[in-house]
Amino acid sequence: ACFENALSIWQLHHLSCHIDALAREDISVTSLLMQLAMEQAAPQFILHSWLELIAKSIVNQEALAEQSIGILSLWIQIHPMDASATERLIQYLLDKNQVDLVETLFLELSKRFPNEPNYLLGLAKARFFKRDLDRAFVVVNAALDMDEKNLEIRLVRARLFEQLLNPHLALVDINQNLKLDPNHLPSLIAKVNSLADLGRLDEALELHEKLLARELDEEDRSGLELSKSFAYRIAGRINEWIKHVDYLAERFPNQAEALCELGWREVYLGNWQAGFELLEHRFEPGIHYFPVQPHLDFAKIPKWTKEILQSSVEGKHLLLCGEEGMGDVIQFSRFIPLLLNKGLHITFMCKESLHALFAYNFPQLRLVSSERLIDELHGQVRYDFYGEIMSTPWLLDLSVNDLSGAPYLKALPEKIESMAAFKNLKLAGKADQSDMAIGLRWISSMARSGRSIPLEDLQAITQLPISIFGLHYGPMKQTDQQLYETWPHFYPTELELSDLAGLMMNLDCIVTTDTMTAHLAGALGRPTILLKPVFIDWRWSDTSTQSIWYDSMQVIRQDKIRDWSGAIAQLVQELQRRLKT
Repeated sequence: ACFENALSIWQLHHLSCHIDALAREDISVTSLLMQLAMEQAAPQFILHSWLELIAKSIVNQEALAEQSIGILSLWIQIHPMDASATERLIQYLLDKNQVDLVETLFLELSKRFPNEPNYLLGLAKARFFKRDLDRAFVVVNAALDMDEKNLEIRLVRARLFEQLLNPHLALVDINQNLKLDPNHLPSLIAKVNSLADLGRLDEALELHEKLLARELDEEDRSGLELSKSFAYRIAGRINEWIKHVDYLAERFPNQAEALCELGWREVYLGNWQAGFELLEHRFEPGIHYFPVQPHLDFAKIPKWTKEILQSSVEGKHLLLCGEEGMGDVIQFSRFIPLLLNKGLHITFMCKESLHALFAYNFPQLRLVSSERLIDELHGQVRYDFYGEIMSTPWLLDLSVNDLSGAPYLKALPEKIESMAAFKNLKLAGKADQSDMAIGLRWISSMARSGRSIPLEDLQAITQLPISIFGLHYGPMKQTDQQLYETWPHFYPTELELSDLAGLMMNLDCIVTTDTMTAHLAGALGRPTILLKPVFIDWRWSDTSTQSIWYDSMQVIRQDKIRDWSGAIAQLVQELQRRLKT
């Protein structure tokens, strides 16, 4: 009866919001929540409270997933979950930094209820958030086969198309949604992004203005304004972007994504302290995937602060996390010696592919993967505090004037030697063996910033007397493979990172788009040519032909979105100049 009484519902919700005050072993509270959840009229926050109470009493992720699946299965028997309820559950768990639990729950639910597309949608969203894009794409296609008129499922597929280097198909899906419902706001906002992706900025801005005239809630309005900011960035419209970020910060002063956008702008302008402090908002729930966060919270490890690092920390144990992509970790690893100089014992969590390179360059570090760290956090290993490597400039009070472009990494000697043999074997008996040998990376994992270059656009460099070693890392488009097989002096490679570093030491020049390869080559001090898109990126400023991060790097800039012809012409000229010298 209490569910039919507004005051009683408010009281229950008040209790659920203060679940932290309940004892972990309070069986009566758990029993009460279970009884309430079995009532037909139970509101969904009862489920959320039940899950949260269980999470506080369980010490490992596997047991938490098992218990949570059991709870959800009981709930679903009485309360079938539509798309709205599924979305609320996903958002609730994301707000608790339980991204991996979202994936586990919806994987199991999709097995138990194979004819329910909303559970496949939940699984696809979790994998999308983790940037497990290929597996997310398989799942969302299966969901769309079950319900081809489901606008939310098709919109998720459109967003996956954007990330998988196919913005044209993304726009096809979005337009299909708008045929079914011309006023579907999420699809209209997505269309602003999609048009900007395709270089159709004027159309994107025109649609943006039309949508602003509608009655929008704060979440939709902020999403729309962030889309406009992205449109300016991807088109390289610097002055408009800077001005619009001012508006974002004033209009949405408490919105984490708006504050992060302001942070990127400040760092871009060289205001490191203000910018990197604002970028701490990236760790608010639902902004990006940081799988160890729930386990850090469970282990009650404090996060580092300026005050901690300004005090005496000699002998303290720091857990340093590389929470972004490999390029970011390589770029910011230059600051590790500054932390070591404070007398800290550092355990560095990063991808295993980086371990050999970092172990050689920073032998004082203890290196762990995220999987091993999660096991440790539920065991006996203890840390005094933790921090993220991209936060080091702010925590150490650094400015852009403290930056050195000198090399700070070295390839393993045995890898340099083995990759010299690898190179000679590839070129054995070839007439071009004495020509200049370059490395080429043309695809970036960051699809929506226009960083990838169509391989056919680079055909002109194959006319030069050079040997080209493909430095592609990860899956490759079949059309790219078919194309480079026709190039006479192209040698594809698929190397582990430490081998890649060794090969770079044996090449005359690295030509790369804005990706991990650029940071590795620059950190090693190898002659590097960066082909930078018009997308506004804080790392590379907007006009200089040199990089402040890497002395050995030359920057060639794209003139217009999705048009690399001018940049490729400059590249050919530069390679010809280097051939002469």
